[in-house]
Amino acid sequence: MTNCTPCEPTASGKESAKFHFEIPHFSATASQLVDTLNKDNANVPAVVQLIECEPTISSQVLRLANSPIYGASRVITTIGHAIVVLGFRCVAQQAIAAASGALFKADDAACNEHRLETYVQSLAVATTARLVAKQTKISNPDEAFLCGVVHDVGKLILFQHAGEEYAGMLNEAPHEKSLAPEIEAYGITHASLGRQCGVAWSLPTHMCATIADHHLSLKEAADPLSKTLICAAYLAKKWQVGFDEQAFTEDADLENELCNFQDPELAAQCREQFQAIREICLQ
Repeated sequence: MTNCTPCEPTASGKESAKFHFEIPHFSATASQLVDTLNKDNANVPAVVQLIECEPTISSQVLRLANSPIYGASRVITTIGHAIVVLGFRCVAQQAIAAASGALFKADDAACNEHRLETYVQSLAVATTARLVAKQTKISNPDEAFLCGVVHDVGKLILFQHAGEEYAGMLNEAPHEKSLAPEIEAYGITHASLGRQCGVAWSLPTHMCATIADHHLSLKEAADPLSKTLICAAYLAKKWQVGFDEQAFTEDADLENELCNFQDPELAAQCREQFQAIREICLQ
């Protein structure tokens, strides 16, 4: 883990953690891929080699590339082939998403069952975010997917710090209602902790902002990627993609914004894609 200054304030200065914490370790491969994505001129052969040297990551990327999500016309057998068919940034972001799974599934971590549930729900939001981005064309679908995967990573710090106490808090005040109890108990929300993780991992600034803002209302969200993620989290709960029916509360503003997402076939498509991603990422 990476050491983090205790009680580091958020960008707004309104939150300050009451405890010492460490940023979860992001794999060296994922960190290098993030660094490559932040450059204007990417060294594609180096990225291919980087992904291929991590069998777990490369196998997940190839399974995703060959899944119904992308509808490739022929079997994709190499990372280089995947880049040709899907595009460099898509493959690199899928690889980062695959690598991030290790954060949620650490064998020696606290609250493994709750961490796994968080990961599954993050995959659900990620899947839905990609669909929303494709349908609305207001943000990059692969960036939306990656933000969905890591948007709740701040919860891992609170699981590590408070264990079953924090898990109980989520059971009593799940999802969007968890922020006030987090502030009261720990001085900081999982959304703000997630932003600090993104900054430490050198994720692009707009992605870090999206992680921090994923519990805002649609009117408060300042950028297209944040709006996409907020809509995706709502739809994932409404469509019961990775969530049970108790997770959903109707929001009039979001219903109005998502009037083009009433087709049951879209919900069925999203559930099918989520099941494919869930199976691949949990293998």
